Amino acid sequence: MKNKVSLVGMFGIMLAFGIMIIGCQEPEHEPRTRLIKYQVTSTWSDNLPWIGYGDSSHEMVFLGYVELPWEKTLSASSAMICLTVPISGQPEGHITAKIFIDGIEVRSATNTDSRTNIELWYN
Repeated sequence: MKNKVSLVGMFGIMLAFGIMIIGCQEPEHEPRTRLIKYQVTSTWSDNLPWIGYGDSSHEMVFLGYVELPWEKTLSASSAMICLTVPISGQPEGHITAKIFIDGIEVRSATNTDSRTNIELWYN
């Protein structure tokens, strides 16, 4: 009789433990889609030779001869976002690059040195 009680008790403990483990697991969620806006402005009205933008769920997109001011809005659910703006050889002046997520500015840079590119990353 003792063996039956012990087996029933052990089975009950194992069942309770299994229910606790299942109850503690977090449900899998789809990654949240965010509205991403890339923006580039400058104090001159010239074109840039190219702009690169993207996120970790897609390949980088490179656009040639971009007229300023420039902006691009898209939806993405990735964790890493990037914007690259070439400054080398551009006229003197200021150029500003910004990244917005869901309407909130998360990264920005202004460059006056015509020898260095702007690269913005956000995780």
